[in-house]
Amino acid sequence: MRMGLPLRLIIAGILLIAGSIGLMMYFFEYESDNGGALFGVTVVPVAVGLGAILVIVGIVVGIIRLTNRKKH
Repeated sequence: MRMGLPLRLIIAGILLIAGSIGLMMYFFEYESDNGGALFGVTVVPVAVGLGAILVIVGIVVGIIRLTNRKKH
């Protein structure tokens, strides 16, 4: 089955979202609060937005590929 690309997109989007949130938590915990706040205001919204777009595109591509399969 041709579901490799949609699964990769979904996994990449989830990892992007989780990684950016994890880095923000790291900055708040071990670095200064200003560093965490700056990272949380600038990088996290972009990373979460891109991750959400990747997940949505992966789901749509997966649905399209499932519905367009040739029936034997």
